[in-house]
Amino acid sequence: MVPSSSATATRRDLDLPILRLRVTLRLLADTVLPAAKGALLRGGFGYVFQQAACARPCWGAAHTCSGGGCPYRQILEPVHPPDVPQLHDLPDVPRPFVIQPPQDQRTRYPAGVMLECGLALLGRGIAYLPYFLFGFEHLGRLGLGRQRAPARLERVEALRPWQPVGRVIYQDGQVTAREQDLPILRFAEVAARGDLLPSDLRLTLHTPLRLKARGGLLRMLDPAALVQATC
Repeated sequence: MVPSSSATATRRDLDLPILRLRVTLRLLADTVLPAAKGALLRGGFGYVFQQAACARPCWGAAHTCSGGGCPYRQILEPVHPPDVPQLHDLPDVPRPFVIQPPQDQRTRYPAGVMLECGLALLGRGIAYLPYFLFGFEHLGRLGLGRQRAPARLERVEALRPWQPVGRVIYQDGQVTAREQDLPILRFAEVAARGDLLPSDLRLTLHTPLRLKARGGLLRMLDPAALVQATC
């Protein structure tokens, strides 16, 4: 499918900043984790992020929060912004972050092993980087998996555009970089790079896919719904 010229122009005009991070946790006890760890990290992170960002009365009841600047609502339960008409037709506003779980399928982990995951912050999500750091710290203290294995947030790296390496911005409890030094990638650069890729693609699902459309979970893969969910 070839995008129209107007659609291409819209993508290039969208000045959306993207920050790619690699988060490293060190397990402090032997444990067993699921082969697919996306739900474990995403669900656990949402729980601890609310504890990090909200007063206790808001826990579990963020919809009652009247503060427009509530970090939890901005990140985990965003409302439709009045100044972005492109989002008005979506029943669910996209969250400004993506957690990429570890790619390995191992389940048994001895104490001392590193567990790495990717984290991408999009747009306004970058401004909440300190909350994400605190959230992963707290997630490790609460423990991972059914056994609640404790873990320590050892290191967070900000990856340079199109590279698997970058600079350390958090090490052993200390923030080591300033916000203005973060390697930010712009969406227009992503769109331009995408135009150079082949028109055909192959989709490989390494983990279970949970896809929603029209208010419900899909039991079969719907290409149109998948494209809409990734836009």
